[in-house]
Amino acid sequence: MNTVLLYILLSLPMGFMAYYSLVRNIRAHITDFKGYLAFFVNPHGPSKMLILHKLGGEFSIYYDDQIKEIKGEKQSEVLCKNDEEFDHFIVHNNLSDYSIKVSMYDARGPKGYDSPFSLTWRWILGASILIYLNYLAMIEGWIPPEGKKVDTFWAMLGTMAFFIALTWYLINIVRLKDETIEYIYLLPKGTQSTLVEYIHAPEPLSNLSLPKFLKEMGKEIRIEIPKEVKDIFDRLKKDKRDAFVTALSLTKFFESYAWKKALAENLSEMIKLRKTGETVAMIKMSFLTQRSMAIIVIAFVIGVVIGFALGNIFGFGFGPATNNTTTTSVVYVPIKPATPPVPPGYGNNTTIVPAIPPTPPIGG
Repeated sequence: MNTVLLYILLSLPMGFMAYYSLVRNIRAHITDFKGYLAFFVNPHGPSKMLILHKLGGEFSIYYDDQIKEIKGEKQSEVLCKNDEEFDHFIVHNNLSDYSIKVSMYDARGPKGYDSPFSLTWRWILGASILIYLNYLAMIEGWIPPEGKKVDTFWAMLGTMAFFIALTWYLINIVRLKDETIEYIYLLPKGTQSTLVEYIHAPEPLSNLSLPKFLKEMGKEIRIEIPKEVKDIFDRLKKDKRDAFVTALSLTKFFESYAWKKALAENLSEMIKLRKTGETVAMIKMSFLTQRSMAIIVIAFVIGVVIGFALGNIFGFGFGPATNNTTTTSVVYVPIKPATPPVPPGYGNNTTIVPAIPPTPPIGG
């Protein structure tokens, strides 16, 4: 079998097996082999995801058909059941009032709990292996082993397979960003008879405001108005018609005033420092003004002229020596070696007499 065709045929099973080896122990909205295979070919999330933060601190996560809601006038009963657990609780109004739309990248569970996001990032790894094998098929088609010629058919087949796989990969990467999941995160408020009452949780993805959350918890924010601003508060309250909103507006106003005051003080300090720095710089560089520069240039020119004149007068100018230049002559006297003195006892008329030998002894 041709190597190009082999890479193409192995890309899908190899990519899926790599993906399945990573997710076989994950229990999110997909729990069986058939579902994992369908997810690998066409990644998709649940239509609804419910997270319950229970009284004991543990969590339960339910998806789609595992959630059944019995709607009432002021509250609804919710029954949740999966293969491992069962929950029956009540909420005010409907579950849809507590939901927000998220993508597969944001459909995360609590730390240590499986979620659709757990399947998503593992799918990216498995799909990358599929892309890599199709890339090898394209390279094998255009760069065959040494001694073989390029077969246009296999080269084009490998190229087409690679770009089809790459297009599939990029399309699904973008699709996973679509906010199609109805994400609900609930906290327990208390109990009614035998059922636990849950309310919306102010978690990071939620748009629940703090006043609304406290109101659902049955608590209120205590507002204390200083005497100095009570008149302003009363006038604002007539327009806002809500004590909390009025206090919030007033707080924002004073925060803005304090921020502007602090900014003005900082700018003032910066201006003072800048002026101080400019003053020091002017003191250091004051001699470089136009007037001082003119004086320095004139003094330099005068000094050069005076120096040149003195040099010519006293003979140490820069020009070459002339014929009129007088020099002092020097008389050189020859030096002869001195005559050595006459040794003592010698003179010009000295007569040298030889000594008389001694008389030999008689009878000798």
